[in-house]
Amino acid sequence: MSQIDPEYGISGFFYLTITGLPLSVFGWDIHPNGGVTSLLIVGTLGLLQWVFIILFVKVLKMNKFNKIILGSTLLLFVSFFSLFIYGTSPEKGIRYLLPEKYRGWVCITYNDENFPPLKEEEGFRIIKIPPSGIVKTSSPMGSHTKEGYYIPTYDEYYYYSDNGTRKAEEIELGGGYTSRREGKKEITSYFWISTKGNAKHDYEQYIKDVPNMDDNGIIEPGCGQWTKDERK
Repeated sequence: MSQIDPEYGISGFFYLTITGLPLSVFGWDIHPNGGVTSLLIVGTLGLLQWVFIILFVKVLKMNKFNKIILGSTLLLFVSFFSLFIYGTSPEKGIRYLLPEKYRGWVCITYNDENFPPLKEEEGFRIIKIPPSGIVKTSSPMGSHTKEGYYIPTYDEYYYYSDNGTRKAEEIELGGGYTSRREGKKEITSYFWISTKGNAKHDYEQYIKDVPNMDDNGIIEPGCGQWTKDERK
């Protein structure tokens, strides 16, 4: 920096020290234990930090037109980078607890005042799926919204059994959809789950060409785990 502009001198290092502290905190907030994404983001910001300080003095010497051009460019970059952070830093969503090696439809009804709200644990909303596959709660379906804007979230999946819980590493997620009866506030989310190596078979056996539409035009699959003798 001092080579680029002698006016910096020791003050350049002072600027870097002061502006570097927020970057360190920001990096920790993205991922406390580090990670490729956090390193990429903070590393890029660190490089821009140097460039910004170099330009800071240069801007003071610019004419009005050049200041407008530079300001517009920086505004576009900040907007793009903010969207990037928004999309790559999701908040915690739902932690699903499934019976060991669960394969079948999951049917979760939200906004039903006759049932208790979802519990929270470590920032996740907890949904424990029984063998029937049916869960009902008074909690809303999408709780991660602020001032009307959707906030990206990520979910976790665990298996539970008499031996405790473990991460559902064998899980393979299928498709799904939501439905709401006219005039009702309850909304139900349907999705099916399989395990690695069985998803294709399960789709052909239990999903493909199996509409189950009731009198109200709502497609309601057979909730719960599939049985070996269950057919289309």
